[in-house]
Amino acid sequence: MTKQTSGLGVNPVLRNQGDSNIVAEEHRFRYIDQEERWRQEYKHRQTVENSLAALSKLHYEPVDYAAMMVRTPWKERPLTDFSFLLTEAKEQVEKEYFFRVVKRVAFLIVLIVALVIGANAAVLWITGVLGAAVAVSLYFVMQDKRLALEKATTEAQEEIEKRGAAERAAQEKAKAAHEQREEERVAEIEQLLDGDLSAVILKLDAVVSKIPLPFLLDVDIEIYQNIPRVRVWLPNRSIIPHTICEMLPSGRLKYTEKELLEVNRQYLELCASLLVKIMSEIYAHVPSFDRGYIYGISKEELQNHCIMGGSLEREELAAACEAGSGLAAIQMLHMTFESDTNLKLLPIEQIDPPEWEDVDRKDIRCINIKISQ
Repeated sequence: MTKQTSGLGVNPVLRNQGDSNIVAEEHRFRYIDQEERWRQEYKHRQTVENSLAALSKLHYEPVDYAAMMVRTPWKERPLTDFSFLLTEAKEQVEKEYFFRVVKRVAFLIVLIVALVIGANAAVLWITGVLGAAVAVSLYFVMQDKRLALEKATTEAQEEIEKRGAAERAAQEKAKAAHEQREEERVAEIEQLLDGDLSAVILKLDAVVSKIPLPFLLDVDIEIYQNIPRVRVWLPNRSIIPHTICEMLPSGRLKYTEKELLEVNRQYLELCASLLVKIMSEIYAHVPSFDRGYIYGISKEELQNHCIMGGSLEREELAAACEAGSGLAAIQMLHMTFESDTNLKLLPIEQIDPPEWEDVDRKDIRCINIKISQ
């Protein structure tokens, strides 16, 4: 038999069991927390891989500026019917004079009844005098009511005209503002279609900066005679995950190192997709560009090197966007790039557009655009 201590003593067996339960519970909670961290890590890695792969989905859809040049007509809004103000004014006057009229009419009826049934001459005389006084008072009250109704009607009519005029003026002002906005919008489109440099730069800044990318990117665009040269400052190769993450049935994660060839292939695909995607967005929104040049610049080395680029025609780019990947697209476009046996991109020469030969640098307009996440 186990001997238990009395008083404040604790059975050693029970104490050991309690400690074991606490330790087991702590282990369970730590494992649950670890499982959650594994899930979050797996989700993050899958998101990175999927977002990079999504960049290979290319499309070219030029903006239909012809449809956008159609002015949106102003829609007239129905004017408010303020006639209720006249009704309310009349009702207010009727309410104010109702009891004053009713009291006098009732008193007059009582006096008439007293006059009919009265037999005493003094009573008849007093009743007649009071009736005449009440009748005169009723007459003046009715006159006051008539004048009050006329005044209220006049004021209500003036208020109706005032509110109607204010509403019509507000509508005219809104219509004029709408027509002015439409004129400005159409004028901007016409300037863009004519290749106006200021309009082109504003459109490029608005469009390129909104290209959805999972990372930050700098783009330099130079323009001369509606021929753009685009330089994309490519992300470092470290943006490509170097391991494949798998979640095992137990919830644990398994990491497999990617081959160098696969990492370089992914980076090549990423660079190609970026150049085609950016140029397709530019061509889609700037109709005055039909031929341009684009280069991808690497910042990994001590010196910046061009690792991919070439000239792009609008029609050729539209066809290349139907390709299944960025690499297939640049091959269709005959863009220049060089790589070693492991598909590591090598520096190439960045050639100035031949159309810019002997052009003074100050005549070339340059803009820098930052693409944020």
